[in-house]
Amino acid sequence: DLVSAARGEAPGEVALTPGERALCASRPFPAASRAARLAGKSAVRKALRLGEEIPPEEIEIPEDAFGAPEVKLHGTAAAAAAERGVRRVELTLSEEEGFALAFAVAIL
Repeated sequence: DLVSAARGEAPGEVALTPGERALCASRPFPAASRAARLAGKSAVRKALRLGEEIPPEEIEIPEDAFGAPEVKLHGTAAAAAAERGVRRVELTLSEEEGFALAFAVAIL
């Protein structure tokens, strides 16, 4: 998914979890980081074939010990992934010149 970095300009973005907001705030370019996580949530939603009815807060994108994005699913998003046989979701995020890009793959 491709998202304009302008979408990340609102620090109180309700689609982000408190942990995601804190992580983004700690970055040199917080708005770009927020936009990347919004793109990531959209990419994960599509990889899992989830509809818009799944709250975005149920898809959490923290980082692992090496700074790589992780996908943590909660609530109905986790239940839907399990129902589809998804063991994990791999995700990559990138930010460049006013855009954020995310690519997600569901691993069965």
